Amino acid sequence: MDDIDALELVAPSHTKPGLRDRSLSKAWQTALSFQGQSREHAVSILDMMRLEASCKISRAVLMISSIASTAFGEAAVKLKDPTGEMHGGLDGRVLRKHTDLSSGAVLILQQAPFLRLSHQLRYLCVPLECVCQVISASETEDMLIA
Repeated sequence: MDDIDALELVAPSHTKPGLRDRSLSKAWQTALSFQGQSREHAVSILDMMRLEASCKISRAVLMISSIASTAFGEAAVKLKDPTGEMHGGLDGRVLRKHTDLSSGAVLILQQAPFLRLSHQLRYLCVPLECVCQVISASETEDMLIA
């Protein structure tokens, strides 16, 4: 499998719209509305976990749940969406361009390299050229759906 486009990209049936609406940050709401404006659906973490081989993820909308700098000027991140969590790495160029990245920020990615290193270990690489948009958590702090 060369590309995630081979999968049927629809909203996972086990996620129900409105289920978590009251606790979604403004950043996440904006990201989901951005996804809804596109003809191409974002690939969920659950879909990524089901992949049998490494590939490029055509489109993903993911929130940073934790971020830790490395000694090499990059960052290890835990990424999440409504279907699950996974580990990834942010290129140093992403950190230099988006200096306010923190937990709660939302990344909109295109053609991001996904690595299936073993049966249980999967990893998403986030180089600068794959970042379409960053919605900062600081822009939307304390904003929740009423």
